[in-house]
Amino acid sequence: MQAEKHLFHLSKWGVDGENHLARTYRAELPSDLETRVTNPKALLILGRDRRSDGSPALDHAQSLDLEMIKRK
Repeated sequence: MQAEKHLFHLSKWGVDGENHLARTYRAELPSDLETRVTNPKALLILGRDRRSDGSPALDHAQSLDLEMIKRK
């Protein structure tokens, strides 16, 4: 529900929102890039990153898979 609400507000923010995002991320974006929000989407990854004993919940291969998904 939180992701749906965020996407709704992002898509309804309009030109003011696009300008705000461009100003906020100016240092991280190429100078000739124009910011336009047309059809935002979300990807939810659920789970724990640690077990109750403090050990990692994912093995090395699973961590690499998660990193690839995050970078898509």
